[in-house]
Amino acid sequence: MFYILYIGTDYAFDELKKMLEDHLVHTVEDGEILRTSSEELVISWDWATLSIKEGGQGLRFTSEDYEMELRYSFWFEILSENADWAERLMSFTGHMLSQFKGDCVLESNGDTPILIRRNNRIVVDDKKLKGTRRFPFHALNQNFVEGDIERV
Repeated sequence: MFYILYIGTDYAFDELKKMLEDHLVHTVEDGEILRTSSEELVISWDWATLSIKEGGQGLRFTSEDYEMELRYSFWFEILSENADWAERLMSFTGHMLSQFKGDCVLESNGDTPILIRRNNRIVVDDKKLKGTRRFPFHALNQNFVEGDIERV
């Protein structure tokens, strides 16, 4: 299972990597940097492995689909044996939203949007996940409304 967080921000990739390396990897979560280059940053935690890239064809299509200026993709390969992975994903996402201004979309398995931020308004929708439990959006620690993402 995977989740993709698409973010539109003016940060250069080097600035984004530095913030993640300095702060998020060791302060918010105890993670390990597996690979870093001018094109990619890969971080591993006990709940997910994250690969961050700038641009690309998939990001361009997503930008067009949502009519947003998206610049980075955060690909989370979820380690579902960790029971609190969803809460930790939401916590990480909320921290990213607090660090960067701009539009963003979080998709489940690359095709089901569950969170969108447009014009500083966060809308969440987990109805299409078909889960028996609600997604832990409270862990975002951000103001949000529940609604139909496709109407945002």
